[in-house]
Formats: sequence, structure tokens, C-alpha cells
Amino acid sequence: MRLTGMPLIAMAVGSTVIVAFLTVLVWGRPWRLRLLLRPAGVLLTEASLLVSVGLVVNRHEDFYPTWDSLFSTGDVVAPTYATAAGGLDQELAARAAGRTDRPLSLPWQPTGWTDWHLASAPVLVVPAGYLQHPQWRYSVVLVVGSAGAGWPASWPEAPSVEVAAAAGRDVVVYLSTTSGTEIQTLAAGVPVGLHHDLRVTDHRWALVGSPADTRLVRQVSAAAPGQFPAVASVRAEVPPVPHDVVVPAGVATFTVRPGVEPAGVLRAVRAAVGWAAGQTPPPLAASSPPVKSLPVHRRPKPGASSGPPGAPVPPGTPGRAGAGAPAGAPSGKEKPHGPGQPWR
Repeated sequence: MRLTGMPLIAMAVGSTVIVAFLTVLVWGRPWRLRLLLRPAGVLLTEASLLVSVGLVVNRHEDFYPTWDSLFSTGDVVAPTYATAAGGLDQELAARAAGRTDRPLSLPWQPTGWTDWHLASAPVLVVPAGYLQHPQWRYSVVLVVGSAGAGWPASWPEAPSVEVAAAAGRDVVVYLSTTSGTEIQTLAAGVPVGLHHDLRVTDHRWALVGSPADTRLVRQVSAAAPGQFPAVASVRAEVPPVPHDVVVPAGVATFTVRPGVEPAGVLRAVRAAVGWAAGQTPPPLAASSPPVKSLPVHRRPKPGASSGPPGAPVPPGTPGRAGAGAPAGAPSGKEKPHGPGQPWR
């Protein structure tokens, strides 16, 4: 007899009627019998009524279509969300040579990157463990800058990995801009390329801008506030922060002032990257769908098939905000002085 079948519901309703009728019959019995029969009759009537209502609701909502699903004696199928491998996963695996427990730096030359008007090909750094968790999607920190004021003209492997270490489990991408680099390139073109080549999240990334690109990163955040809700600026004494570029409400901002020597600039970039990574979510497992497509979970129907259960949700990443930042640099929980205010 099926748990959602009408015969079972009819039997439950009939039992409720019979028990209620018998309770009425014994209600006027001698007082010695009433002490036992009245409470028993009322309790049985209530219990059978609850069972009947529960069966009707279960039939309508299909919570437990079978007895196996009710008692968890069969296989319970959970919804899964597949994560496609990134276009660079194989190249990263070859470069790692079995050492998947360390960050990997790689020149990035996606299709059409020459139309982005950059000074050189971007450089990306994936965090340690990226290849060990093929079901995870990672947040991104874009480091945007042009040469000058101590800012490096390129990002070779050693400094790129050193700075990216402050990002914890975020992917870090270095972009060397020119006067021809457009806002839409960073707001839309770069995210599309990263989605094709790496396993990255859909939104809530962060930007880090050089002294010469403070205006640019703020304009990019204003053009795509959902994509880049956090902006950090490495600012020299001059030029001042462009107050004519107003970031949208809800966008977090942070400013760090470096020293004059190149080592001071790298420390400042590292601090800015650490703060920016603290504003992004940790890696998401493939079983964590985007909020816009959150499903309604129900018990499986007989004969339904599905893929294997998704990967477990990755544990939290303690200390990821500002990990490895120099002394005095803020953590993800600390609040900056405010938009345009330097960290002291």
C-alpha cells in the first residue's frame, strides 16, 4: 500500500471516524470505566486525526512518496551541480608536476586579450590546493596597475606568488594597464575570460589599484558593483584620490600608502590584496548553487535518477583575511577609516 495512495488515506479517515464514534459510546459509562476509557478515546481520536491530516498533506506535497523514504531505508538522492573544468586546469597540472600543495603562477593569454590594450599579458596565480579540489569555485582579486611610482612594470613568478599569498584561497590576477585600457574590459571582458579558463565564482570579486589607476578601479566598480563590491587603492602622496568618481553604496573601499622604495610598494600591495581577499567569500563547492537558482529540495520520486551526491562544502578558511600581511595591515574584520582615508 503506497504512502501517498488513496486507500491508505481512506483507511486512516475511517479509523478516525470509528474511534471517535466509540469514544462517544463509552462516554457515559460508570465512573470507574470512565477514568480509563475517556482519556484513551480522546487520545486515540486525536492521534488518528493527526495521521489522517498528515497523509493528506504528504500526498499533496510529496514529501515521502514511499515507505523507504519515510524510514530512510532506501537511497536518498541529493541534487548536484556540476562544475566544468577550467580551460587551464590541464596546463596548471602539468606546471605543478605533482606539487599541488603550493600556489602556481602562469602567464594568461585568453582569446582576444590583445584587444584589451594592456602593456603585457596578464599573470594569474591560483592558490595552493586549487588542483586538489576540482569541485570548488574560487573568488578573484584583480590587481590593476600601470608602471610608475614604484609600481612594477611586470609581475614575474616570485613577486606575484609572494603578494598573492596574502589572498589566502583567492585567485589573484595581475593586469598591467595602459592609457587605452577601457573600463568595460575590466568590468566584463576579464571576468568572461576567467570564467572560461578557471573555476571561479560568478560575482563578489575585489579590485586593487595602483596609484595611477585609482580612478580606473573606482570606475570599474561603479560600472559593475555586483561583480566588484570591494576596492583597495595603493595611493602615493600625489595625485589625490579622485573624489569625482563616486563608488556605489555598499562598495567597500580601502587605501594604503606605501613607502618610496620598491619593497615598500610590494608590502603595500600585499596588504591591499589581503584586505581585498577578506571581502570576498571563501571557495564554494559545486553543491552550492548560485542564490538566483536555489532549488526547492524534495524527496525523490520512485524511479527518479540523479548523479552522485555533490562534494562537501569546504571548511572555512580561518585567517584568510589579510593572511601574511605586514604588521599594522588590517584584517578582514577591521574597518578602514572610510572611503579615501589612508590606513595609518
